[in-house]
Amino acid sequence: AFDHCDLEDLSGVQRRRTLFILNKWDIIEDKEAMMDAVKRKLDNHWVTEARSQQSEVLPLAATVDLQHLRAGYLSDRLSRVIETLKEVVPHNMKLSLQTRYRWLQHLVLRIGYHSKRYLQHAVALEKGIQSQTQ
Repeated sequence: AFDHCDLEDLSGVQRRRTLFILNKWDIIEDKEAMMDAVKRKLDNHWVTEARSQQSEVLPLAATVDLQHLRAGYLSDRLSRVIETLKEVVPHNMKLSLQTRYRWLQHLVLRIGYHSKRYLQHAVALEKGIQSQTQ
């Protein structure tokens, strides 16, 4: 599936902190070779600077880990995914909100600037009309 993943379509993703979860890890025979291959592909297709900024690749066997969870056992894999999600989700939400706030702040400042210029122009125009009528 990773071979067919189009990384170019991920333009809206916050690349500063990205989590790649590799599911069905339990059926992979050579786990180390697979992890190396995935990381190589990410290094080639994912922005290198973003990979160095806390992007993570985590293995998961969702079916097996869910069965373990139902039996009362939290696997190390699932625990690591949960803990990483607890860090990544709030971090990315904060970045998203900051981006939107900066855009909104810029918009409000521009509206204020153009309103002030419009009023200054209106006052100057009014003064010009008054001086012509006197």
